[in-house]
Amino acid sequence: MRTRLLRAIDSVPIAIARKVRRVRRVGWGAAVTAPGPTSTPAKSALRLSARRGSPIPATLKGDSVTVDHDRAVESSRHRAEPLTDRFELKELLGAGGMGNVFVAEDRGLGRIVAIKQLRDGLEHDPGLRRRFVLEAQVGAQLEHPNIVSLYSFERTATGAPAFAMQLVEGMTLAEYMKLAAEGPAAEREVGGEYSLKERLGTLLGVLDAIHFAHSRGVVHRDLKPDNVMLGRYREVYVMDWGIARLVGEAAARALRLGDEDALGARDTRSPAMIAALAATLHGGAARRDPSPTKRSTDVEPLQIAEARSDPGPESDEATRAGDIVGTPQYMAPEQARGLVDEVGPPADQYALGLILLELATLRRARSTGLLALIEAVQGSSGSREDVDDNTMAPPLAAVVARALQTKPKDRYPSVEALADDLRSYIRDEPVSVYAEGSARRLVRLAAGRPEITVGALGALFAAAAVLV
Repeated sequence: MRTRLLRAIDSVPIAIARKVRRVRRVGWGAAVTAPGPTSTPAKSALRLSARRGSPIPATLKGDSVTVDHDRAVESSRHRAEPLTDRFELKELLGAGGMGNVFVAEDRGLGRIVAIKQLRDGLEHDPGLRRRFVLEAQVGAQLEHPNIVSLYSFERTATGAPAFAMQLVEGMTLAEYMKLAAEGPAAEREVGGEYSLKERLGTLLGVLDAIHFAHSRGVVHRDLKPDNVMLGRYREVYVMDWGIARLVGEAAARALRLGDEDALGARDTRSPAMIAALAATLHGGAARRDPSPTKRSTDVEPLQIAEARSDPGPESDEATRAGDIVGTPQYMAPEQARGLVDEVGPPADQYALGLILLELATLRRARSTGLLALIEAVQGSSGSREDVDDNTMAPPLAAVVARALQTKPKDRYPSVEALADDLRSYIRDEPVSVYAEGSARRLVRLAAGRPEITVGALGALFAAAAVLV
């Protein structure tokens, strides 16, 4: 009798875990879907296959990105009017190492857009021109709710390439984290505007977008809070595909078209890199600043490159094209070591793991300056305690640890798997990389299904009374 009773009690969490859930919202710009009791098997299977990437038939758009620099340039040459005939440039929105971004109005459609164009004088550099076209074509073909939309490829009056894209109003993820870290502690508690699960939810749309990009053969290579925008209506966008790299079938197609730049393959072991590392090891300008409220807008996205006679305007937020591309504060070890052929989807996952760590703790994951590059090579990251000195929960710490494994093969098999575990944690469900005890499962059951727990306890007490 007692044995049967104990077996029945042990089966309760399993039975609850098998209950299907209806569609509900989790986080910024991300929906968690699962078939509900009214779903037909065909519709449920369709949603599942769409989420997993198979076995939906190939669409007219194909299943990978195509980059063709020559075709883009030829198309822009045949356009009769320059960019300023169609768009009215209003103000400079931002400046980077390669391009400037302007707010503009589309005269024909009457909508406000963003125009990005190659900086004056750089249009004659074939390498930079090809990289700019790569950014435009990759961004345009990655059609996803969490990736900013590109509208058209243009040219300036001087012949420089440009493109029109969606103008996103809101704040960067870096600014959001800064507000969360500097706000009252009460806002970071459960139910607060910046509670842990609210913060983690902002990353779900980013994970979905990057998983989609990987499925199309594109690696971002510069994921960081400054390249994620949070819109006014809780939408999330991944920005800036300027140093993206093609892999798989997309890379093979680029090679057939003669565009090796799309693969990001180049000799990375430059003298400048060796000199910079040596300066750091001998007490250079690198420093560690553990201040929790200094967000990634304060860090330097340093790229080690050969010296240029005219490096152009650069700020702490500008990404510079060089031999080691990316931002050291969010680089995977293989990326920081310049192993270009090994920089694939796992490198993006590593950067996302560092962003997840910063969202959880509201502390900087790495130092600034050249020391960040050393930490990237070593695969080190920051504290697991947040700004309120709370230690990270073991399941979440396990998720972060898996994404931040030094060896790419030891990380999650895909960004989708990371997203699945993060969603599970936000819903207070078990994660795949952490083994929970029976006590924790019962606590979760009591919190999530109190009516069933009360019934089970009632049955237990009734059975105990009979036995007595």
